[in-house]
Amino acid sequence: MRRPLPVLILLFLSLCGASAWAAEHEVTRRLTIALDDVQALRIDGGVGSIDIEPVTGDTLSIVVDIEGDRTGLLRRKRDVSAIELVQERDNGELRIGLSEEDYDDLEVHWTIQLPAVAATAIHLGVGQVNARVGATALEVHVGVGEVDITSSRLTAGHVDVSAGVGSASLHGAGRYSSHRAFVAESAEGDGEGEFAMDVSVGVGDASVLLVDET
Repeated sequence: MRRPLPVLILLFLSLCGASAWAAEHEVTRRLTIALDDVQALRIDGGVGSIDIEPVTGDTLSIVVDIEGDRTGLLRRKRDVSAIELVQERDNGELRIGLSEEDYDDLEVHWTIQLPAVAATAIHLGVGQVNARVGATALEVHVGVGEVDITSSRLTAGHVDVSAGVGSASLHGAGRYSSHRAFVAESAEGDGEGEFAMDVSVGVGDASVLLVDET
């Protein structure tokens, strides 16, 4: 027997409501790890923003807020309930990222409390990195976006800053030099310490400030 059109519409709406109720459009993931046996840390952020603050001790703390954007014909927010933080360890290196490789229609914000670790690498496809760092050899690369780094002059060693298309700046360093070529810019200089820094952005702005304290 053919169902009346209003009944079919109500059935469709009820199914949509049940699906929406089961979905999560905003989640927060947390991770706390002791870094006493970690020599190198790598964060793969994908898209969004990353804020980093230095902390004492040996405990790394990460809070990631994930929100789905609206997508599709019905303009529903993307379901993010299945996205988790994942970690891999290999010969003293700890790599942390998200379980989801498809970053379309996502807004992701990382808040990281970073203790002293020998080397730190931050990779972000699109977005912003704002970091204050202490005694760590630092590598930051952003494909498209902005990078602002503040570090101690007493711990920073040689510093390289570059932008493929955009601006690159370095303040507070000794033996400073800069170079501009068409749309690209680079700058380099030295702190008074031993931890090298390599900060780059493909398209956007990169800035490093060396100060007496972080």
